[in-house]
Amino acid sequence: MSCHRLGADTGKPRPLLIRFQSLSLRNEVWRSKTTLKGSGLVLSEFLTKPRHDAFLAARKHFGVNQCWTSEGKIVVLLPDKSRRKIESPAELQQLARQYPTSSVSVGAPTLGTQASPLTNKSPSGKKSKRQAK
Repeated sequence: MSCHRLGADTGKPRPLLIRFQSLSLRNEVWRSKTTLKGSGLVLSEFLTKPRHDAFLAARKHFGVNQCWTSEGKIVVLLPDKSRRKIESPAELQQLARQYPTSSVSVGAPTLGTQASPLTNKSPSGKKSKRQAK
C-alpha cells in the first residue's frame, strides 16, 4: 500500500491518496466505510477528470442520492428504479435526454443553468476550481 498527502500545507486537514496493493483489502476497506458516518472521515474513489466532471453533472441532474461510484464507474438510479453504469460524459448526455429534468424526482438538483455536463463551465464562462489547476 502507498499513501500520499495531497495539496499544500494550509493548516487544515488534507486529503490522502491511498493506493492498495491488494484488491481484497481495498474492497474490505470500501465495504466498511459506512462505519465512519459521523466521524468526520470520508472515503471516496479517485476518478479521472472526465469521469469526475460527468459524476458532478449526474449528481446535479439526477440528484445526490441517486448517483454514486463503484469501481471507477458512475452508477445512476433512474426514475424507473433501474440502475445504469456511466463511463463517459456522452453516456450521461444520452441519459439526460432520455430522462429530462421534469421526469427526475421533485427537489433533486438539476443541470439547469449551472454547468454543462460536458464543459463544466458556469454561465459566465469561468472554469471551475478543478479545471483551473
